[in-house]
Amino acid sequence: MSSPSFRLPVGDEAAGRAIREELETAMQSVIDSFYEEIGGIVTGLLPVGHFDASLGRFPEDALHGSFYFVTVPGTVDGQVFAIGDWLVPLIDGASTTIFRGNWTRGDYSKVVSRVYEDAKSLAASREETRGDGALWLTADGQRYVEDSTATLGYIENQASTPVRMRVVDLFDIDARAFAPATGGADASAGLQAALDLFKARLESGIPCRLRIIGEYTVEKPLVLDCTENITAQGVIDMSGGEIKSALSSGSLFRISSRAIVRNLNLNYFRLQGAGSEVDTLLELDGGAGAEGQHLYRCTLMHPELTGGKVPLWIRNNAFEMVILHPQTSPALSGENSQAGRYSILFDDDFDAPTPDGKDRGTVAGGNVSSITVLGGTVRGGQHAVFERAPADVRFYGTTFLESWNELYRGPKIGTQNGGVFGCHFENAWVVETWSEWTAYRAGDFVQSGRDGNVYQCSRSGLSGAAYGPSGTGVGILDGTAQWDYVDPRAVVRMDNCLLVHDSDYRQNKGYANYLLSSFMLGRNHAPEWLATGRGDVTDFKFLHLRNTSDNGARLFASARYRGNIGFSDTTAGPNLVSIANGSNHQTFGKTSGELRLAMQDGPSYFVEAEGDIVFSAPPDGHPGDRVAIHLLQDEIGGHAIAFSESFHVAGLAPDITPGTRTAWTFYFTGSSWLPESFLTGVS
Repeated sequence: MSSPSFRLPVGDEAAGRAIREELETAMQSVIDSFYEEIGGIVTGLLPVGHFDASLGRFPEDALHGSFYFVTVPGTVDGQVFAIGDWLVPLIDGASTTIFRGNWTRGDYSKVVSRVYEDAKSLAASREETRGDGALWLTADGQRYVEDSTATLGYIENQASTPVRMRVVDLFDIDARAFAPATGGADASAGLQAALDLFKARLESGIPCRLRIIGEYTVEKPLVLDCTENITAQGVIDMSGGEIKSALSSGSLFRISSRAIVRNLNLNYFRLQGAGSEVDTLLELDGGAGAEGQHLYRCTLMHPELTGGKVPLWIRNNAFEMVILHPQTSPALSGENSQAGRYSILFDDDFDAPTPDGKDRGTVAGGNVSSITVLGGTVRGGQHAVFERAPADVRFYGTTFLESWNELYRGPKIGTQNGGVFGCHFENAWVVETWSEWTAYRAGDFVQSGRDGNVYQCSRSGLSGAAYGPSGTGVGILDGTAQWDYVDPRAVVRMDNCLLVHDSDYRQNKGYANYLLSSFMLGRNHAPEWLATGRGDVTDFKFLHLRNTSDNGARLFASARYRGNIGFSDTTAGPNLVSIANGSNHQTFGKTSGELRLAMQDGPSYFVEAEGDIVFSAPPDGHPGDRVAIHLLQDEIGGHAIAFSESFHVAGLAPDITPGTRTAWTFYFTGSSWLPESFLTGVS
């Protein structure tokens, strides 16, 4: 006999749902009261009472032809009983401990009296307890077990004594099981409850996936604050889900480590600022490295983060992470400035609750390092990507679009590693075009229609009717407004040990006039830009370098690009960066054997021969390069000197007398090294 169930169709309005609950509860109680009697009539058995299987014994004084209704689940003599099962004696006086030959279990009866529409309907129900261990189901597939002692991952209904039910599936959590509000109402309570259960499972060492399906709005931050070590594989999957912010500040979704957290996978995160002034959409905080806190070996797959001041903020001791195909863009400020807005921000600021705030001052938290970004698009803000603190980040095949300042900005100080490889940069310094008879405020930027220069308003006022400010300098009058010329603008600002390789730039709006600004330390390799498309921009330089002090930095460019580097002083003073030249002298010392020359090491070499020597031609020569070699025979002399075949040295044999010197200078044609000068026999 199948279980009868009564349901009343009604709309989703609150009043209608309440009326439906009352009617369904009343009707179901009537149906249930008849159910056992009707079952007995159909089967010919007489109901004689309830059976509590948790006691571990069968009923005494049983009579053949009767049955007991199981109200408490349990196991007796190896038989598992669920609520709603029938216990039927096969003989009079059946044994209280032995099942076989004495009893039979009927599992054709009802197990659960009602199946609710969804978690929200279940939480709103007034049905009384079915007993601890009872199963509660919803039509959309959620499963709950009644558990009056549950302290985590549970919901309660609206019965006179609320029935507490916990989620059955411990390994695959569906946030819908916690009935997060929909329709624009605050869903933070339900979503946070799901996150708390997810965290508890991981901290217990149980691999777990949390699924967030549906559209939700939150008025409170969602926080996954990991205070215990986590090594179990954890996945938060938002495919088919979206979370919108109704916050006025702070982070919409914050994941922080105050322990050692790894193997966390964030898939298809779709977060929106939705017009709110939330600071950050997704914050990944690795904690303080000095205190043994780490967030590493994590992945962020296909995130779509739109709005807020900083869609993605990675800070402190976060490392060995992979970000695949990000789509990030901050909200526009509504002003001619995007200050403090970045598509992606890398930071090392342990005490900052938001990208702009401080609690107890800046405290170094660790090191953002070994971050790999593959593909995707980062758009807008003061910088599309800003490394406010030294970091080690590598971008491969990423598109950088439309920033108010440099598209990629490295830190002002410290050591920065990594680089960009095969990336596309487009439209840096996107500022408004100057307009006549327009009120401008101090701090506004415009691009002049007269000469393409960029100016910043230094005194508020109304522009004139000409073509706007022109020339360089400060205090340039335009109507009642006053403007200051803005110095050359770079597409990318990188410092120290960064590489830029096989990338391209396109500009069809905005105005940038050099690709790279770099403060250099030590010996640096020049960036290798595969192609540049300048649009209408004139006087576009491939490379701009400057140093704040004469630190002996040297620049080397490979043969492929050595002829394409434009170099000029900064407006701040004389250049303090040297491009490799004759003064970059190298010495092999006193030696013998094969000596490998390289333009990377410099164009000038000295060696004292203590045996036979063979000079190998530089493999990285560029047409027009020159190499100078100065050789000294030691006190013994007589050492043979030879050159690889690309050197033309016929008739240029050195004097091998002890203590004599020989000097050669060669010019590279692209295939051969031709002699330009030769001197020998000098003591």
